[in-house]
Amino acid sequence: KKWRRSTVQHNFYESMDVFDGHIYAKGSLILNMLQDYLGDDAFWRFIQYYTKENQFKNVETPDLKKAIEETTGQNMDWFFKQWVYEPGFPEYEVTWKYNQRNKSVKLIVKQIQKKPNIFKMPIQIRVDDELHTVWIEDKEMVYEVPVDKRPKMVIFNAGSRIPCKLKFNKSISEWILQLEKGPHILDRIAAAQELSTKKGRRIVETALLNTAKNDSFWGVRKEAVNAFAKLKSKKYAVELMALAEGQDNRVRRAIWNTLKNYKNDESVSIFLQDVISTDDKYYSIADAFKALVVVDTAAAGLRVDALLEVDSHTDIIRKSAITYFGSVVTDKNYDRLKKLVAYGGTTWDARPEAVKQLEKYVKTKPKTVDLFVDMLQDKTRDVRRNSVRALNKHGKRTHIGALDEVLAMDPIISRDVRAAKKNILHPPKKPAKKGPEKELEDANKKLDDIRKLIK
Repeated sequence: KKWRRSTVQHNFYESMDVFDGHIYAKGSLILNMLQDYLGDDAFWRFIQYYTKENQFKNVETPDLKKAIEETTGQNMDWFFKQWVYEPGFPEYEVTWKYNQRNKSVKLIVKQIQKKPNIFKMPIQIRVDDELHTVWIEDKEMVYEVPVDKRPKMVIFNAGSRIPCKLKFNKSISEWILQLEKGPHILDRIAAAQELSTKKGRRIVETALLNTAKNDSFWGVRKEAVNAFAKLKSKKYAVELMALAEGQDNRVRRAIWNTLKNYKNDESVSIFLQDVISTDDKYYSIADAFKALVVVDTAAAGLRVDALLEVDSHTDIIRKSAITYFGSVVTDKNYDRLKKLVAYGGTTWDARPEAVKQLEKYVKTKPKTVDLFVDMLQDKTRDVRRNSVRALNKHGKRTHIGALDEVLAMDPIISRDVRAAKKNILHPPKKPAKKGPEKELEDANKKLDDIRKLIK
């Protein structure tokens, strides 16, 4: 919603504005969908034709569409219109029922997105071991899939080939089965993400931990750990620490992050300190320290100075150490951050992190905003960029001139400057407070009124 636009875009402030996820990430998904729709033979035939026909030439999107149509004979207007020339993606709400009399699975598919009104696409449905392709081309459609018996697993958009938002009304046991038995890694990841919303259920917690231990692909194991973290469980700390043994480092780092849920747990603190002392992976050490700051702040404080002296890839360990001074808000740590952020206060890569951590002090030390304004003239671009981003949140109209000056000096950060100026000149509306927060605000207001009457 913040940056909703079509893949092909002709309106922009700077030419670099168009080179984002709408071009690269979505572009790759569009090619995948073309390959699925056309089939491998037709897809590679048009690719060969397109590259040979346009070698040594500048090309535009219509040249790609023309190559497909000339090699396959298919009219692709509908596809390019919805995926390339218009913004948005489909949002599906799906339910399924088993009809024992007809021996069939009934699928009810609704498109609930506001814009565009309808996406027309073939989508694969997996019913146990069989794949079926259905065409979605209306707001609400009903499909009957013949089966021999009640299926155990029904997956809509098998393999997540269509970029969409999906609400599939299935039971927890069905999602767990998909997590454990889904044939495609993205089906298993989708199940893990769905189960991350099912808090307070032991069957979900154990299923995610089992997948984190046993799945054949590290990416699924990592997502299972991330999903478990969102459950905020206070159990299974021992199992999580044991799970780290022999794991891919990306999974281990997800485990360190999950251990943040075990604040004041002495065994977790000792474990994380051991990782920091003995691990040979820079990013693992950095994430273990961030977790230790949450679990045992005092123990983290004893290690921060030593970690500030450790060199590592992209200075990731030093950056992690600097986050301590923003997480533990004290006058002493504020002074440390001011020294670190000064030119020469720490390494070139780490100083921008000190700028980010200073933001934590704006509420208690409003003059921190003046530091951000001063750092707009810093010699390091990432320090300037993070200062602009800080002013995006905390700046005032009086800072517009300083933002214009840094824009003239460094056009590369123009997108950040534009965003900051927009938020300063047209602040986003704050969401209305609800529940206990609203009750507390009303009570404080009444208390202020009483104080005024007493005076």
